[in-house]
Amino acid sequence: MKLGASYRRIAAEEDRWFRAGAEAALRAGVPVAVHCEVGTAAHEVLDRLAELGVDARRILLAHTDRNPDLGLHRELASRDAYLVYDTVGRIKYGPDSRILDLIEGMASAGPAARVCLGTDVGRRSMLRA
Repeated sequence: MKLGASYRRIAAEEDRWFRAGAEAALRAGVPVAVHCEVGTAAHEVLDRLAELGVDARRILLAHTDRNPDLGLHRELASRDAYLVYDTVGRIKYGPDSRILDLIEGMASAGPAARVCLGTDVGRRSMLRA
């Protein structure tokens, strides 16, 4: 299940999708991936999905590496959510060294197992051989 939140908040029109997505994920027994615009609104996302019955251990927060606040990432991991660092190789979002620093910081604090790596490849033009 994939949901999305706006910059720094879950907009009123998005909450409808959160309710439907949470219900579908619970019925199907699948995890929930959430687009967090520029890596923001993650605590609000976790709070809202918890209200809807979704366990944080089944939530993936996409684009969290776009907000490279290590303290925030440790807080989110302590809530048992998965953080998705998915701008690897996407220089327009910053150098990969920023992601390596985040991984190192998470590993040194212990919650590296809560980090998932991805590439956020979503366009056909990105799939060239």
